[in-house]
Order: sequence, then structure tokens, then C-alpha cells
Amino acid sequence: MIGFLTFIPTVAYIPHMVYMLIVFYLIIKKGKNIKFGSKKNFFTLTLIISLGLLNNFLHPQNFEVLKDYFPFIILILVSYLAALNFTRNDAKVLIYLISFESLVVIAESIMGVSTFFTSLDNYTVFADNSLLYFNRPFGLSTNSSSAALKIMVAILLIYFFNFKDKIIDICKVLLFIGFVLTFNRTVIVALIFFYGLYFFSGIIKLKISKIKLGFIVFGFSILFLGLMFYSDEIFTKIINQFTRNSGKIELTGRGAIWKQYINFIEQNFFFGNGSFKYLLDNYVKGKIYHAHNSYLQVMATHGFIIFCLYMWLIFSNLNKNNYLYIFTIMLFSFSQYGIFWGVSLLDIVFFVFLFRNREKLNLH
Repeated sequence: MIGFLTFIPTVAYIPHMVYMLIVFYLIIKKGKNIKFGSKKNFFTLTLIISLGLLNNFLHPQNFEVLKDYFPFIILILVSYLAALNFTRNDAKVLIYLISFESLVVIAESIMGVSTFFTSLDNYTVFADNSLLYFNRPFGLSTNSSSAALKIMVAILLIYFFNFKDKIIDICKVLLFIGFVLTFNRTVIVALIFFYGLYFFSGIIKLKISKIKLGFIVFGFSILFLGLMFYSDEIFTKIINQFTRNSGKIELTGRGAIWKQYINFIEQNFFFGNGSFKYLLDNYVKGKIYHAHNSYLQVMATHGFIIFCLYMWLIFSNLNKNNYLYIFTIMLFSFSQYGIFWGVSLLDIVFFVFLFRNREKLNLH
């Protein structure tokens, strides 16, 4: 059920606060048997929440919207409890649901529309454009980036839980096609990083000698260079997809946004904006944006002290079974607001990777 309740709030028109149903489910279903994890992790999390609430109190703000006063930092506890009580079956349910969304992505692409939810403000009919960037379906989400993020999550869950059966094989095909069609550059880079680490960690586990490893790397290098030499046109098309025919990698406005956040952090280093969940007054092209970077966002929102506690919570729980997944999500979060929302799909799954014993999860 947690897998289902983790997915539902990611669907268009479903309120974000539906995540709170996870708490009610745990209370009704498990009662006193709810898992709270280790004392160290629970204490650190409690300290983060307490300091965040104190920050709220000592640095009041004036808002026009009542919901902006809500101390969202409390919601980290929802992600934490959801992750600690997340089962192997929850992971499989979540993978199935995201795979279904990939099927919707494929259908939308065939129909030539961004989404079947035609009342969404960003609904468009695809133009005749060879660039995938301008023809990205949304699936069941409000935008293509959210759909791509979910596809990345499903892929990581498959490897983390070591799922191997025919239905999962079908899911892998759907997820791969959805991955291509949503064409999110941050997700692409994150998954290339993941598969690179996964491949080389596998080689290390096989205890291949340095000489054999050298031959493998040399062989792949020759193959890659050969493909580049004989398939220049193919590589040019791939590069054009990433650069949107501009010839250079664009940050889609992130440079200006990051600069304004850095300036804000320099002026509000220790306390941020008081731990309030609202978008800073950073106007770029007439709009207000979040940081598009989890680390800048949490620094600007909470300040340096709480940021350090977050980092301690993460790095003190790294181990040989989860570092691949943790580093992949952390890399993704450098150019997207991935983790540190409080409660979100990625926060919950990130905590599953961080706090759950992978070997025990794979036994059930």
C-alpha cells in the first residue's frame, strides 16, 4: 500500500498533501509496530526538525497565502517513516505503476500530444520537430521532467531489490522507451553515471586483474572511437539532441537562478529564509523559480547548520550496498530540485536506499 500511496500524489490534479495518507495507513495497519529505525538516525532527524521549527519561530515572514506558513520541515518525518516501513512488495507495486505511466508516455507520443490531460496549462500538440526536447510527453504527470524522474526511480528500484522475472523484463522495456521519449538530460546523465559505477563495481567484485581490466577499457575505447569515426552523422544527431541544435550545452536559465540563490545564501548564510517553504524572490524572465538544485535550495531555506545535519544524516549511512543509488540521486539533485522537499516520491525512495538493509529486503 505504501508503494501505491507514494505514487498517487505524483499524478496530475492529485494534491501533494495526499502523502499524509501514508501516516494514517501506518497508524491503522501497524500501530505500535511502526518502524522508527536506529536511535542515531531518529535523533538526527528530530534535531533537524526541531531546529527548523525554531528557525521558523525566530525568523517570521509575511505571506499572502496561508499555506506558506506551514512548517513543511515536519514532513521529512513522513518520508522517513514511509521508507522504514517500505517493503519489497511496495517497490514492485511502484515499479508497475511507473511502468504503466511509461505506457501512457508511449501512447501520448504516438498521438502527438504532450498529455492526455488537455486541461493542463502546458498541454500542447507536438509540432513537426526532430528534437525530442520539444516533443516530450508528460505521462500521468504535470510535466515531462516529473515523468522522467519517476522512470529513473523505477529503474533504480529494480536494481536495488534485484527483481528478476518476466513481468519485470516487460517493465524494463517500457521504462527504457519512456526514458528515451521523456528525454530529460539530468536523468540521462544520472543514469549514465549509475550504469558506469554499476559496471565497474561488478568488475571489481569479479576480481579481474589490472591487466585484464586494462584490455577491457582499451577494447571499449577502440570500439567507441571506431563508432565515432564511422558514424559521425549518428553522433552529430545525438549531440544536436542534447544541445537543441545550438552546438553547446544550455542550462535553460539555471545559471541566472543559481547566481541569485548564491547571492541570497551569502546574505543569509546561517538561517536561510527561516525554514519556510516558499520560492524566494528570484525573478527570471518574469517568473519565480525554485533553485533547480537541492543543495542551494536547502541552504537558502534552512541555512548552513541544518544543511550540515542533512549531510551528516546521509554520509553516516552510506555503505557498500547503497552508495550507487545514493550518489546517483545526489548527482541528479545538482541540477534539479530532487531531494529535500520534505515529503515526495524521490525523498521516500532516497530514504529507502539510505536507511533500509538491502540484503534483508531482498530476502522477502
